[in-house]
Amino acid sequence: MKLIDDVGHVLDQSPWLQIGKVYHVLAINVSEGGGTKFVIQSGSKPEEFPSLSHHTSSCFEVISTSIPSNWRPWVDGAGNIGISPAAWQVPKFADDLADCAPWVLETYFRERDLIIEEDP
Repeated sequence: MKLIDDVGHVLDQSPWLQIGKVYHVLAINVSEGGGTKFVIQSGSKPEEFPSLSHHTSSCFEVISTSIPSNWRPWVDGAGNIGISPAAWQVPKFADDLADCAPWVLETYFRERDLIIEEDP
């Protein structure tokens, strides 16, 4: 297995990903210019603030095709589409997550934990 960046360059290491590690896809975003991206929690330890990253889906081997019960589709004004927890689709969620707002952390962890629990 190789670690490849989003333009196809082979990497020796990454601060975000580890070869052979299983990552839970927390959301999927699709855009005309960016293709399909998996949103995963990466680069953080369980006791740390979550760090989310977007990675080209073709860089991963999919080992589960289950769809979490909390995911809902969305479409934005630019024509991008995706699927993610409905609770994360409220206005300002992403901004407040970046600002470490307490209400967002509770919502983030609840929805993330549900995704992980439902994955076989």
